[in-house]
Amino acid sequence: MENKELLRVLKRKEELTKAEKRSLSARRENAYRASRQAVHVANDDFYFRVGMDFRGRIYYKSAHLNPQMGDDVKAILMLADKKPLGESGFKWLMWGIASAAGFDKADFQTRVKWSIDRMPQIEQSVKDPINSELFASVLSSGEPALYLQRATELVNALNSGSIFTYETNIAIAMDATCSGLQLLSAVSKDADGGSLVNITATQDGQTEKNDVYGKVAQMLIEKYSSNKDAFSKWIATNGVPRRLTKKPVMTLPYSATERSAASYIKEELQGDPEKGIAPYPLPDTTEERKQILTAIEAMLYTTSDKHIKMDTSADAMYYNMARLLAKDTHELCYRLLPAAMRLLDFFKDTPRHLADHAIWHTPDGLRVKQKYGKKVTMQTQYTYDAHQVDPITGEIVTRPLKVRRKYEYTDQHSKNAQKSSNGMPPNWVHSLDAALVRRTILKCKFPIICIHDSFAAHPADCERLAQVLREEFVWLIEQDPLGSLCKELNEQAGACVFNKDVLMVNTWNPEDALRSEFLFC
Repeated sequence: MENKELLRVLKRKEELTKAEKRSLSARRENAYRASRQAVHVANDDFYFRVGMDFRGRIYYKSAHLNPQMGDDVKAILMLADKKPLGESGFKWLMWGIASAAGFDKADFQTRVKWSIDRMPQIEQSVKDPINSELFASVLSSGEPALYLQRATELVNALNSGSIFTYETNIAIAMDATCSGLQLLSAVSKDADGGSLVNITATQDGQTEKNDVYGKVAQMLIEKYSSNKDAFSKWIATNGVPRRLTKKPVMTLPYSATERSAASYIKEELQGDPEKGIAPYPLPDTTEERKQILTAIEAMLYTTSDKHIKMDTSADAMYYNMARLLAKDTHELCYRLLPAAMRLLDFFKDTPRHLADHAIWHTPDGLRVKQKYGKKVTMQTQYTYDAHQVDPITGEIVTRPLKVRRKYEYTDQHSKNAQKSSNGMPPNWVHSLDAALVRRTILKCKFPIICIHDSFAAHPADCERLAQVLREEFVWLIEQDPLGSLCKELNEQAGACVFNKDVLMVNTWNPEDALRSEFLFC
């Protein structure tokens, strides 16, 4: 048995090594192609071609060199026109350096102070990043390429002799806090859920943004701390890192299931050697592992006719632990964010009341049609004369040959009920954040870079960008997008099926978003 387990461990390590090599190879390939494209346009002004999908979301057409790529690609992209930093721009540059270094949960003033207090270390990291302790921490928890880009610009500004008049063309980005849950909490006007994703007014003395991922992780620990079984004791002792809950919670508005959440959690439990993340600890003995599996089985299945395999290999342990953690994470989200989760259930149930594909309009007037047709398989058979050489006589003979061909296509006149149900929540949420992007672009009279729920601008323009984002977010919610959706769907259903009043909480005032420092940060 021990030999079999050892073979499983060795096989798993071999698979991980292969996966790491494939990942590294893909990253190198992307970096190579991006650098080749960058060489062709180096020192030239150019525009990115963009396109919109059916929800209005913007995507860049350039495959490898575009702002949607990783921080290594973003760091080589500059705005075309330089302008002076000014006092406001200098503060935003300081803020951007702290954010890229991984210090991204504090308020604006604290991040600025963080960078100012570490000015000598920042200068050292630019001169000699390899031997810099600060840069070593950035490598493990931040965005190293963007950090170096911004830190280098800071050093250049300091060396210019006049920081505020120094001209730069870098861009500083600010992101939404869990955009999908923000929008769901906002349209239902839920103050309790909204406070977890920072749409409520920032409280006096609040120096850090609220963290829904960390809150779920904390509640998991509290849940397991009160239990006495082997699994709960092990989790309570070793903790629940925030990274375990981040992706399962973040993807909830996009029809993520417990199965997909379990796959995300398993990946995090296995760790990432490339990023210096160690695997989640497991008991050393087989007996302890079996006790944990027995506890997981009891919590996963309420009936005695279902069992999990008592496989104590690391891969199987992580798989079963992830299943239970995913189940409990979803249950906690229903407790923490009841209004948002109720909306998600409403959206998933919507398509079954409609005979045709769902159609709605965004607050800025874009018509969205969710069109998921059924896949149709068609098989055809042909018979034709095939000329062959007889191997015995050498004569050419003609024989009938039957050929069958299978075709698959999507019938756009039919409706795929399952896809329509799964697609409704993410498509409606994405159509709203796309409307926010369009409104922000039109309102800003300066160059900005948009990536769905992330917005970047010159440091001197960031103050105005932050203000515009909040104003347009409030405008978006004040248009009552949920009420408009229910009205349009009722017209399509031919009956009053959808009632927004049962989905509303009405404990939050949209104007509070104007006073939220962490709405976009």
